[in-house]
Amino acid sequence: MEKINCPLCESKSYEHIYSCSDALTQIDDISFSIVKCLNCNFYYLNPRPDINEIKKYYPEKYYGEQIEKEQLLKKDFKILRRKYSKIKKYEPKRLLDIGAQRGDFLEYSRRQNSSLEVFGTDLDETISNLFNIKYKYGYAWEVDYPAKHFDVITMWEVFEHIHKPGELLEKIHTWLSDSGILILSLPNFNSINKRWMRAEDLPRHLFMFTPNSITKLLEKNKFEVFRKDFVRSIFPNTSKELFVFWFKRIIQKKTWDEILIEYTTPEKESRSFFLFLVRIYDRIITIPLQFILNYFGYSSNMVIFAKKVKGR
Repeated sequence: MEKINCPLCESKSYEHIYSCSDALTQIDDISFSIVKCLNCNFYYLNPRPDINEIKKYYPEKYYGEQIEKEQLLKKDFKILRRKYSKIKKYEPKRLLDIGAQRGDFLEYSRRQNSSLEVFGTDLDETISNLFNIKYKYGYAWEVDYPAKHFDVITMWEVFEHIHKPGELLEKIHTWLSDSGILILSLPNFNSINKRWMRAEDLPRHLFMFTPNSITKLLEKNKFEVFRKDFVRSIFPNTSKELFVFWFKRIIQKKTWDEILIEYTTPEKESRSFFLFLVRIYDRIITIPLQFILNYFGYSSNMVIFAKKVKGR
């Protein structure tokens, strides 16, 4: 484990927000802590697994089941369509997806635009490149591409996993054309489920971004944010289960870790009639609530659009 200074302002001063174990893989019982910088209000994991230690928290099951490529495109069709809608208006000729995994987004994109050249990077060479995309493997901040090579660069729920965000943004700034666009899909730590339900993917999420903090980090690295999408997010994370969480916490007296394990692995949940009724009530209340939260920028997921600052 390594302790770090604030990635945004380098301050060593912070306050503890909350701690949770790895509810998804349950590899160990280490409790990981989210802290807030007392100087600039940036949220991050501290201490955190270093580059070598983090590997064990990405077991094979983390990437999902093995699946035939056409089935994968069919299974993720709605998400792929949402992702492509974010890049379509910019009419890219060359697209780079960082953290491309099996390449389904890149394949979907070139099927929508046959003249589009697609490229991907990923850390793990063992993940099947199902569509024979042009890949480079390794840490994203260590791979190389020609300067001004890409019109659009995307990261879908990837940037919060990166150990060296500043170094990666420096590379991206070089790789993007002068009119190029960087698109980041990120969890929103201002949301109910990330902040108050503690539904963060620890320790894989190293940074907990808010609309304000990701804007500041991008500005520090010579980017200008020109668009933020909250209503039309990519992934269907919402405030649902809010009342279920509190029922389990207050009535059933469960720990946060126990609740999160059931949240990430529903088959482990102890069912009851009262919980069934709470879940019905939860759906009735949280579905309209989510529309309100999205409108005011408190969606679970946000999509950030940035361009290079001219002259920098």
